[in-house]
Amino acid sequence: MRGRTLHAWKLAAIAALLAAPTAARAQNASDGGQASIGPAKTGAATIGEETYWSLGATRLFVSSTIDVGYLYFRPRLSIGYGRPHWSWIGAEISPSITSSSVLEYAGLRAASRYVDIRAGGRYAFSFSHKLLAPQRSYTRDDIDTRAGQPSRYVALDAEVTFSIPLPVGGLFGIAGASGILGIPAGLYVFDEALHTVVKPALLARQRLGYAFTFRDLTIGAFGEVIENPGRNLTTVRVGPTAGLQISDHLDLFATFAFVVASKDTIGLTGGDLGTLGVRYRWASGEAVPVYLIP
Repeated sequence: MRGRTLHAWKLAAIAALLAAPTAARAQNASDGGQASIGPAKTGAATIGEETYWSLGATRLFVSSTIDVGYLYFRPRLSIGYGRPHWSWIGAEISPSITSSSVLEYAGLRAASRYVDIRAGGRYAFSFSHKLLAPQRSYTRDDIDTRAGQPSRYVALDAEVTFSIPLPVGGLFGIAGASGILGIPAGLYVFDEALHTVVKPALLARQRLGYAFTFRDLTIGAFGEVIENPGRNLTTVRVGPTAGLQISDHLDLFATFAFVVASKDTIGLTGGDLGTLGVRYRWASGEAVPVYLIP
């Protein structure tokens, strides 16, 4: 009876999390991007604890992580050596398809139990945004203009994600920087990943948060600072984050970031309401059969 009750509770949580974003997404013109929760063991997932993936054999492998949410699809294919989804080194490619843009990322990655480092290149193709004339600040109407050149650009990205386990949950954080390239001189661009207007080339983000872990459920909160020196722009965002482990291969995750300080007034477009969905993980050489729901 206890097992049936727990199984029903997990299914109910899936339904609740998948239904939640509908109202929020109706107000947000930019979805998903790459500003996600990060590696599965960082932030609102298991922080520093032994998991199914940490107990696997060290090997050459091919693995995939598929994130699916409301109006976005983000698969990732990795080739490397080590324990997939836990401690490894290799290469990855990750397209991201949303209602407003297509992003294609490819790069190198090195992950350990507490630190995850990645570096690579990203190409962005926006359906909704144009390149922008310089202004001191921007409104939502400025971002949604239909006039101007279509937004197409390349970014060189580097990011370090870390977690520090504590007796209950732990600290987690992200430090990253991007070089935005391919923008004609004298124009700015709305970055589809971090949802901010950028004067090329440098864009940086620092995030720090704390999450509490209760068996398969983790809940936390974070604050982050996004900086674009070219515009002398500093944006501060805060928000909640949560994760629920359904099985060794299936998780639910949710991360929302709301702007609390910025000289731009672009509303929810400047936040991140697009990282709520389901994450499925797979890797070659697994010893245990794959079950979506235990």
